[in-house]
Amino acid sequence: MNNCAQKQKHLPRLEDIKDVQDDVRSQPNKYMAVQHMAEHYPHLSPNWIGKHLERLLSLDPEQLAQVIGYPDPTGETATNNVMKGAAA
Repeated sequence: MNNCAQKQKHLPRLEDIKDVQDDVRSQPNKYMAVQHMAEHYPHLSPNWIGKHLERLLSLDPEQLAQVIGYPDPTGETATNNVMKGAAA
């Protein structure tokens, strides 16, 4: 498996992001919600998540992907780059 395929394997899909949002919403309190989200996004501090939790949960999955550092969750950019390479 090449590096590109490995990287794509580890990027979350929009459905995965939505599932995490739904799981976080179902937590019994804010502390548990923050901890749950921090488990899925370890590059974000729990303190930051706690401050922005309401806003993070109000975003649609694509917007959340942009906020948390996954700029192309749909793969559109990758697809366009492949198509450009195939046309050359």
